[in-house]
Amino acid sequence: MEFAPQNTRPWRHRRVWLAPDLGPADLTGLGDPTDAQAVVDWAQAGRPFIGRAVQPGDGAGRLPLGLALPPQPRKRRLSFSVAPAAVRLVSAPPTLGDALAHLPARLREPAAQLESRAFALGLPVHVFGSAFWQQASGLVYLTEHSDLDLLACPPSAAVARAWLEALAEVQAGSAARLDGELQLPDGASVAWRELAAAPAQLLLKSDHGPALRELAAVWAAWGTVSTPC
Repeated sequence: MEFAPQNTRPWRHRRVWLAPDLGPADLTGLGDPTDAQAVVDWAQAGRPFIGRAVQPGDGAGRLPLGLALPPQPRKRRLSFSVAPAAVRLVSAPPTLGDALAHLPARLREPAAQLESRAFALGLPVHVFGSAFWQQASGLVYLTEHSDLDLLACPPSAAVARAWLEALAEVQAGSAARLDGELQLPDGASVAWRELAAAPAQLLLKSDHGPALRELAAVWAAWGTVSTPC
């Protein structure tokens, strides 16, 4: 089965599994053979990659992906693209509830509070960043000093405002840094701290890259039909 960003929107933050018979020749954008082999080994181990925004050089018709290798012995973030035929499965990123057991103690308490608040709001919340990779791979990415990156998908402006209040309240009582984004109905995402600060313009991220949008237009977006989280 073939997948494309227009059929799996938004593509950013999606978990993407590649065919186990993937080879270095199927990858575009990796000049180092060691990096290409790391991607192949990851796919053969049955571990997911992450969807990312399109970048120059990805090539028409190819799907942009990323891989963050474990931080030890050294941190490496790889960006590459593949043909749609190389994709075996696409799914939403891990939910916050699924990730709880994989978090270090310092992150687990505020995460559990937020998971409870999200449940009460009927709000889908997922993880990305190091929590994504730790939950998806079973390898160690998070430390007691790590941030927690959350992707929330509010169905309405009222829920978005309630989630911002929940984040601010839990953050105020926690030494752990809570980062992340709110996904708008059109699939673009905005950093929760920026939205809470309410500047005249906000930097949004989407499958097509970053772009500025007026604050009023961001809030107005929740009056439109939502893209699945």
